[in-house]
Amino acid sequence: MIVLAVLVLPPVLGYLAGGATGAFVGFGLGAAGSAAALQTMRKRRSQRMMEYSVAVDRIFRELTLQDRAALRVSGQLPDWFLSRVLAARRPL
Repeated sequence: MIVLAVLVLPPVLGYLAGGATGAFVGFGLGAAGSAAALQTMRKRRSQRMMEYSVAVDRIFRELTLQDRAALRVSGQLPDWFLSRVLAARRPL
């Protein structure tokens, strides 16, 4: 919804302020703002993924040999694994 407002609002306001030229300039500003917002969201998502991967690596070391054997056979982690990963996640 915010991205839509960033794309639509500048050309409309630009048109009202300066006609067709204002709309063109407004569109450029809106597109640049949208691209910047998208890049920020991607960086934050990447940051969270790194935080979770470090936590998973740390907690995976706690698995016993029996847990690892069960994981290989069934593809399922123990019930406690996810809650410990969530608790171990720390901002990098």
